Amino acid sequence: MKKMKKCFVLFLVLTLVLSLVSCGEKKDKETGSKSVTEGNIPVDENGNPSPFGRYKEPITIRIAQEVNASDVIPEGQTATDNQYTRYVKEKMNIDIDVVWQAASGNDFLQKVNMSIAASDLPDILVVGEAQYRSIIKSGLAQDLTESYNVYASDTIKSMIDKTEGKALAAVTDDGKMMALPGVQVEMDGYNLLWIRQDWLDKLNLEAPKTVEDIYNVGKAFVDNKMGGENTIGLLGPTSGNILYHNFLNSANGTYTFDGIFAAYKAYPGIWMKDKEEKAVYGTLTEETKTALGMLAKMYKDGILDQELGTRKDAGEAFKSGQAGMFFGPWWMGYGGIKDAVVNDPNASWVAYASPLTDEGTWEPRLGASTIQYTIVNKEFDHPEAAILLTNYLVRDEKDMDTTKLGVSYYPARTVLAALDECTYSVEVIREYLKTGKTPEYDNKLYKLLDADVASVKETKLEPYDDMRIEYWDPSNDNFARMMSLLNGSGCVVDALKNLKVNKVYSLIYSQTETMEKKWTNLKKMEDEIILKIILGTASIDEFDKFVTEWKKQGGDQITEEVQATLK
Repeated sequence: MKKMKKCFVLFLVLTLVLSLVSCGEKKDKETGSKSVTEGNIPVDENGNPSPFGRYKEPITIRIAQEVNASDVIPEGQTATDNQYTRYVKEKMNIDIDVVWQAASGNDFLQKVNMSIAASDLPDILVVGEAQYRSIIKSGLAQDLTESYNVYASDTIKSMIDKTEGKALAAVTDDGKMMALPGVQVEMDGYNLLWIRQDWLDKLNLEAPKTVEDIYNVGKAFVDNKMGGENTIGLLGPTSGNILYHNFLNSANGTYTFDGIFAAYKAYPGIWMKDKEEKAVYGTLTEETKTALGMLAKMYKDGILDQELGTRKDAGEAFKSGQAGMFFGPWWMGYGGIKDAVVNDPNASWVAYASPLTDEGTWEPRLGASTIQYTIVNKEFDHPEAAILLTNYLVRDEKDMDTTKLGVSYYPARTVLAALDECTYSVEVIREYLKTGKTPEYDNKLYKLLDADVASVKETKLEPYDDMRIEYWDPSNDNFARMMSLLNGSGCVVDALKNLKVNKVYSLIYSQTETMEKKWTNLKKMEDEIILKIILGTASIDEFDKFVTEWKKQGGDQITEEVQATLK
């Protein structure tokens, strides 16, 4: 009997111990953190944890890929076996498993939303603001604080530090770093007016400075059929794409009308302060209504793209020589100018900080510094792998031949750059072109500058300050970058020096509680009426009815929530 009693006591003790161990393991999962300095970890040759280490034993990462239509895989390579996955295997001892792919844009977003709803995320996933918030709310992400502190390279930390806390704040939840923030250069936010300079020169016209100037130049292009019978004065977006950027999609893109709106101090799609310092949605303002009136006049008079709302590929219209002006970011050298020059060697696209306001100021809408969020599934045993992949990519991407393999096939690619990368690079390159000398710079932080300086004189011909195409060598491999930097970024650098520039930011870049329920319908209502007013199928008077209805259907409540975030 005593033996049975002792055995029963021992059984209770063992049960209690196992219960405590089990609770401890559960608590680890609930906190979303795992040890990143023990077990199979990336180490240097001395066996120490390292930002550029290699796993002792191979690990497999399950990823999803957002694939751009223009990105290709060379013959003989696949999504899981290509030049970059081989590099990852060699350097890090990581195998890549692509669990699903989707096309960039809505297809990818829908697939991510389905994964969140099913609580079935890949090990590492790169998403935008809305999906990041949804993942955090669902409790599916892992705390990366320790992984970042131990494994992030000095270069990555410098890039994130340059945002003065904004990038880290964007990914911090309850004091924990829940994602690795991507950092886009500030230059990405500026929407520039790109113009066929050769058309201006042929017609003996000055570059436009105001909206009225853009109207007159566009009319001259159309009347003189500079691009043929169907010349487009000012190009607009591809059908289904945005007419202007918004607080949930603040990354700069092509062919929008942000520049026209900004000239009227109108900022549809973002949250601003009104004259009483209270939050207001920019689409609802009188300034936006005035800008819409001008866009409607441009369309009616044949200056705007007459296929606006139905055009399948706006990029093709500019590359083929049909369009005379469009709005776009600094990187249009990458975005089709080389193709335009191949089609017409005389196509001379030059960027301008235009149009200005009536007061002569340039007031561009800028986006959030963080637009990408790399999250790690809370169940994944190697959260530090997300940091490791980014360390290597930031260090070595400059030496990779991305013309052979599209960058969207790079596993869990996070775009990270110094906030001032473009501005700084322009200044260094200009100094080199002027004096033959370059100032000392950190070539790890400004990772492309070595190649830029080495190739610029082979790409940009004298005179170095003339951006017309006859003073370039488009056949040079670095043409796209040099065109983007010296023409696009150079335009912004000069504007910041010579103009009064007021940078405009949204009050918030994330959704409030009511937005999560009602924003889809409100945005659909907004997109439909704005396009109809521009096309003339709805009168400008319909704008006021839209404002009233928007407020009734949840807009007022959302505005109160945005206001509350400012306190």
